[in-house]
Amino acid sequence: MITLSIILVLSIAINFLLGWYVVKLLQKIRIFTEGIFDIVEKLNLLGGHLETIHQLEMFYGEPVLQNMIKHLKVMVADIKIFRDSFVIAEDQEQEEVINEEKSE
Repeated sequence: MITLSIILVLSIAINFLLGWYVVKLLQKIRIFTEGIFDIVEKLNLLGGHLETIHQLEMFYGEPVLQNMIKHLKVMVADIKIFRDSFVIAEDQEQEEVINEEKSE
């Protein structure tokens, strides 16, 4: 009977520690995912600025700027794919952002 009690206490302690560890991992993944959302947003802003510069008369049709814009769009698409593989938190706001990006 004593051995069963010891095993029960150990089992409860181990389950508690594993639960705590999982919660901490999920918090870190959530922070990571939010960071990726911020990066994608900043890259989209940068792309908008590059396209604005490209539309200016002085730079219109500049091949270097065109290549930068294309490269930036490829990077954003790759980061979005990477981000979507890590999204755990299905908040309403994040779902809306994902849906908006897919419609673009």
